[in-house]
Amino acid sequence: MARKQHYPDQCLADILTNIESARSFIGEMTREELHDDDKTLQAVLKRLENASEAYSRLCDSKHGAPEVAKAIEARHPGVPWRHFQSLANVYRHDYDLIDVDLVWKVLQPGGAATLVEAVIRRELPLSQIPPKP
Repeated sequence: MARKQHYPDQCLADILTNIESARSFIGEMTREELHDDDKTLQAVLKRLENASEAYSRLCDSKHGAPEVAKAIEARHPGVPWRHFQSLANVYRHDYDLIDVDLVWKVLQPGGAATLVEAVIRRELPLSQIPPKP
């Protein structure tokens, strides 16, 4: 079975949608409340994993559009792209070692997901940006 190609705009929209969902799950929670709410934490982790995986798909030379990823990275060198891309592997394979403080930090101003989200909002054509929840 052949894998379908992931179009750049769809990958970028998937990243944006998943980051926004993770943030909406937290809502007005504090870091401590997130730490104590395993169901919400697991939902947030899954959405961040999905966002990271969507970026990996974009970078994939066989089924993605690595030239688009490289161009975006070049225009926004201050974003921790590799850190963001590695989140999926960490959340999938090191799930027993996840530090809630680091998950919290990823979604806070200046965190990897927040920086990626801001860039995608600038890079994605307006017609492709999903409405905020």
